[in-house]
Amino acid sequence: MKHRGDYLAIEATNRIAKCLPGAGMSVNIPWASKDDSSDLDGLVWSDDFAVRLQCKAGRIRQSSRRGAPRSLETDIRKLITDASNQHIALYAALVEQSATEIGFTPEQGEALAATIQFEVIVCLDEVTVWATESRRLQDAGHLPSERVPIWVVSLSDLMAVTDLLQGAQLVQYLLRRRRLELDGRITTHDELDWVGNYISQGLYFGDFTNGNKEYDVIFLSSFTDEIDAWYNSELGLLNESVPKPSQPIPVALERLIGTLSRQRPKHWIIASVGLLDGSSGFREKWNHSIPMVEQRAISRGASNVSLISDGRIGLSYYVDTSSSASRAMTDAAGAAKAHIAKGDAPNWVTICRGSNGDLLVTVIESGDPPSIADALA
Repeated sequence: MKHRGDYLAIEATNRIAKCLPGAGMSVNIPWASKDDSSDLDGLVWSDDFAVRLQCKAGRIRQSSRRGAPRSLETDIRKLITDASNQHIALYAALVEQSATEIGFTPEQGEALAATIQFEVIVCLDEVTVWATESRRLQDAGHLPSERVPIWVVSLSDLMAVTDLLQGAQLVQYLLRRRRLELDGRITTHDELDWVGNYISQGLYFGDFTNGNKEYDVIFLSSFTDEIDAWYNSELGLLNESVPKPSQPIPVALERLIGTLSRQRPKHWIIASVGLLDGSSGFREKWNHSIPMVEQRAISRGASNVSLISDGRIGLSYYVDTSSSASRAMTDAAGAAKAHIAKGDAPNWVTICRGSNGDLLVTVIESGDPPSIADALA
């Protein structure tokens, strides 16, 4: 069992780390507070984003798969409830003591304080039946109802998610997935249906997730046909090559997000997720605005554009061909604060490009809900 557990922790942590440019990772980290002790199976961090993993290599018995109540109760407890309790214990310890005081390195401590945090339970056996049902597991008492849903996923599904989603797209997928689980009205039986919907439609449901109560529930049908075809092509099971499914991101927008991921200034993940936010129409506005600003800056020395997504988050793109990004950011940050003061949006992200092409990002929160992490979901 130990070999299964070690393999699972290393593979799951490594899979997520490889998706995030510049990511750091650690596995099997023991910790001890004044009141408790345990370990964290995996930790991945990049910029303002971090993932805490608890990995369970136990087997799911056939009786559980048939729905036998006692077996089901036992297996859920040993694979999911126990892992959830480990996450809760670490959270409680970090409220009372600093991360370095309980055994984490300074770098790991910074990761554990990242703006966007996710708790994940990864199971070696297939847990599709529970993976998209965190809300029901909360209702049944297997997960605490007062905490945000944990991402419960099998290793095989995690492999598929990380094959298909990279960088800011993985972060946005997890944020939107968590928002849907908190809402509880949009359901599916398969993790990959959510992934397929994210690729094709962005897991974006507009007014439905912004307070619209017209429908009681939406059940997502299968979105895996393109994913299955790509995997079959990769395995040589098809006579023709099938491209990997990918989001339709407009060219100029994709180029700017790519530059952010290569340069990786502080807050690059928040900026990238912000640029991906909203509907396809919002992305098209950015795709039109980005080259326009860059061309105007060449003739005028500086130019900028500001857009607001769903009233939750504002973004500005400043280009200054006559000075450094840090100098341009002084004016840009002042403009962002003015937008917040006027009530345009409670949070603002500003991206500045200087004369040498370097990018800087600032994030300003008003302190009023929603927070920047919630606004990006």
